Amino acid sequence: MFFYKQLLIFLSLVYCSLAFVQENNVEQDIDKHVANLRTKSSKAKLSSIVELGKIGPDASSAVPLLIECLSSKNSRIVLRTIRTLQQIGTRGLPDLQEALHRKDKNIQRKILRVLCGIESQFELASFDVVALLQSEDVRVRIYTLNLLERLPSHAAEVVPELSQIIVSEDPEQRMAVVKVFCALGKRVMDMACILHTLRYSDKNSRNLATKALTDPASLALIRKNTHHRFVKKHVLEILKSINYNSPLLMPTIKQAIFLRNDDIQRYIFYILQKKEEKIKEALPCIKYAIAGRKLHIKVMAIKTLAKIGDDALPILEKNYAAGDSRLKMLLLQTLQNISPSRKMTKEETILHRYMDTFAELEKEILSKYGEYEELAISFFSNFPIFGFLLGDQVVLHNTQTGQKSFINLFKTERHKQKVSRRNLHYIAKFKTITRISLIDSDINNEDFQYLVDNLQNLTTLTIFNDHITNLEGIEKLRNLVDLRLDLKSADNIEPLSKLSNLRSLTIHRASKIKDFSPLSKMKKLTSLYLSRVATDHYHFLSPLTNLKYLYIKTSSINDVDLLCLKEMKALSSLDLTYNQIGDPGVAVIPNLVSLKSLDLSGTRITNKSMVMMKNLPKLESLDLSGTKITEEGITSLIKDFPSQLKRLYVPRRVSHQTIRRIEKLGCQCILSR
Repeated sequence: MFFYKQLLIFLSLVYCSLAFVQENNVEQDIDKHVANLRTKSSKAKLSSIVELGKIGPDASSAVPLLIECLSSKNSRIVLRTIRTLQQIGTRGLPDLQEALHRKDKNIQRKILRVLCGIESQFELASFDVVALLQSEDVRVRIYTLNLLERLPSHAAEVVPELSQIIVSEDPEQRMAVVKVFCALGKRVMDMACILHTLRYSDKNSRNLATKALTDPASLALIRKNTHHRFVKKHVLEILKSINYNSPLLMPTIKQAIFLRNDDIQRYIFYILQKKEEKIKEALPCIKYAIAGRKLHIKVMAIKTLAKIGDDALPILEKNYAAGDSRLKMLLLQTLQNISPSRKMTKEETILHRYMDTFAELEKEILSKYGEYEELAISFFSNFPIFGFLLGDQVVLHNTQTGQKSFINLFKTERHKQKVSRRNLHYIAKFKTITRISLIDSDINNEDFQYLVDNLQNLTTLTIFNDHITNLEGIEKLRNLVDLRLDLKSADNIEPLSKLSNLRSLTIHRASKIKDFSPLSKMKKLTSLYLSRVATDHYHFLSPLTNLKYLYIKTSSINDVDLLCLKEMKALSSLDLTYNQIGDPGVAVIPNLVSLKSLDLSGTRITNKSMVMMKNLPKLESLDLSGTKITEEGITSLIKDFPSQLKRLYVPRRVSHQTIRRIEKLGCQCILSR
């Protein structure tokens, strides 16, 4: 223990000695650098200035000489000196403050620049701000304003001088003054200054000047003098800060509604729907919004107006007569909800007026916003309408009058809106719907079950979706005739075998499904489309002798699997694009005596397969693009040319001379790309 105490004392003495030596070394270094500052060598001066900056606050004794260096004609020395003085910081404030009183504008400008760059907080004991603000040098005034932003106590003493500078033509000075006002944390900027800033200043100055406004009544001033977006954002903050029961609420709303800002107007109608007793007082605001261009703002305005009942009818009917076709739909729905006893709300009359409105909407968009879709769909659920196609055109057919209209409910000009569970809830009200297409939708297994439980009259169903993994329940759609599925996530198609009336089936991207044997039970199928499927065998095709159209694209079918097709005497169209098929597989094709269209593009067939084509008497279209067939093979085809062939696609290697020979036989010949 005694040994450790002695060791600790020894180490303490060593540390003190080293600190003393280091302190002496620092003082010696400072003396050395100060001596270099007095020399005429620019290189020695620059090196010493850099080293003094590294020493930091301890080099405060060198500040007077560093200030003299600011007068140097060498720009590198001046810039490095400014940086060094900033590193020395508040320890050099007395000398810097004394230098500010010099009449040399060049020195004043650089000293102010140093003060603005000092990171730590500080206060100046004596600071003649007025003289600096009245300086003829613009940069001196701007640096002074930047410094006042950090020294609010000095800024509060020169508010009149600041108000004079704000009318300056220099935008940089105006911006600096407004920053000073905002830093004061209270409203010292009078309305005349604000008015001038809003009218003539750059956008950043206007934004900061608006933040100086704390009285909602000053919104009238903003509305008359600026329409800039960043100013309106602050107005929204003012609106949100007002209590709903405040007497300032309605005056503020009446001023803010005219700013033509979506966020502000949307928030105003949110307030009015919460405070229904204020709606009548806000009628001018609602009329202004209904007459505007933004459909979603009109929707909110009409919904708000509907809350006051029959008092809203004159306004709604007036706007119906003057409104565009999209607005008419919404107004009719609102009129029906307000006064169901009125004559115009009878089903026949309303439907007739809706159909007239739809005639104007052909090739247009019914809805871009969810509120509008909800109103439209909920209204049509009251009428006998069928033929509903989502993701594309919607056919609305009135079974009573025979009128048809074409409209698009869930697609905009710019993009398709994904069909969600909320949309399905509205769609399920249409019990007579026979066709639905859900492309690029977000529905999952639960949503799919909801659909099949509520729409059992469907005859055509298209679902392109990555989220459905289970097809259980689809057998409830007993009337289904045409089914198109994108089954990237599903792994079992057993439920499809129970669709006894199905005539057309499309399965795309079924990479997880290995067993297609359930399809063998669907003997009424006349059309089968398989794309990007991966299965070990295709024996399930043999029983499907009623097929007229068979498409197997980019899949795993090979020459042996094609033997399953030999009994398909009714087949009129066969597409085997991009499969591992060669000449042995093509030997089965002559058995298909009813074949009118054959697509073998992208396969491995060669010239040997051309002999088989003469045995297809009804063949009208043949695609050989992307194959290994050469000029010789096409020539042999010409000798025994199928008499009914009207269109032939050939590889690019075929010469133009051969193409002309084919065209003389009355067939259109097309080169593949």
